Amino acid sequence: MIGKYKGFVTLFGQNVKHELLSFHCIVHQEALCVQTFPVKINQVISLVVKITNKIIASALNHGQFRALLDEVNARYKDLLMFSNVRWLSRGAVLKSFTDCFEPIKDYLTNKDINYPEFYDDMWLQKLYFSVDLTSFLNHLNKKLQVKGNTAHTLLETVLSFFQQLQLFSEDIDSGNPDHFESLKEYTESSGYVIDLKIFKNINSR
Repeated sequence: MIGKYKGFVTLFGQNVKHELLSFHCIVHQEALCVQTFPVKINQVISLVVKITNKIIASALNHGQFRALLDEVNARYKDLLMFSNVRWLSRGAVLKSFTDCFEPIKDYLTNKDINYPEFYDDMWLQKLYFSVDLTSFLNHLNKKLQVKGNTAHTLLETVLSFFQQLQLFSEDIDSGNPDHFESLKEYTESSGYVIDLKIFKNINSR
């Protein structure tokens, strides 16, 4: 579409009397944007992916863990393996991990595998914040990939998301957790006090 010499935009531009506005795939730009996540958030996500893939990669471990999920009547019957190829898988992995968090902790403890992060409230708040953050991006990604979308519709979708980000930023400043459902649910169930302002300068923490 936008090849320098034989792309449609180049060839079309040679036959019109005005300048054309061209841009790279909007969905691709959004996928690149999420790679700029704060380091502390990426560290949380990396550990979740490592633990998840460790359980699933071994047939024995995987079978034992699924049996445990059945035994405790967990909402999810399995974990999802992360794939770098698809951004959407990152959010799905995080969501399934938090929904199975207690069985995961019990399973690893029974195998004498301990992660101190599982008992660190700050790390857990970052985990649930990551679930909400990737949920927002997954929702945007799905809207961008609707069949039949025009460039105008895609642009409107992205601009609307920018406005949402402004709202989320204001929520963080004011300490309003209403749009961060997973984080809010975690803090309410655990009894810890939520402080959204810690996410304002998360790269320094």
